[in-house]
Amino acid sequence: MTKLILEPGRLNIEFPNASVSKVYRVRIIGQVITYIPDESSLILGSVPTISSEATQEETLKINIFNQLANLSGNVLRKGAIVSVEGFYDGNDVSVVDIYEINGMNLSHENMKMLQSLNHLESLNK
Repeated sequence: MTKLILEPGRLNIEFPNASVSKVYRVRIIGQVITYIPDESSLILGSVPTISSEATQEETLKINIFNQLANLSGNVLRKGAIVSVEGFYDGNDVSVVDIYEINGMNLSHENMKMLQSLNHLESLNK
């Protein structure tokens, strides 16, 4: 099951047991802080209107080299809100897909509801 992450910089706290042999599928919703062309990397932070109040901004660096050919230029723009799907291994996110999200569709209530649903226990246990 894919886990929704609204605070990209807190992946290591959300998945303390993640490792190369125990990867987690994640969908990260974050805001582009900066694009580093020399490294084909994006720095993502939390979307201010949907994340919890944090005193210090935590960020996540992801490599998007394999997605560059298919990306819209808007994904690389500072301030863009993006959805990143991939696998987290405790150190890095192996990005499978990344795309820009229309910020008008991201209300605080909608994201909090998704986050609440994300924390529900499976009925198959």
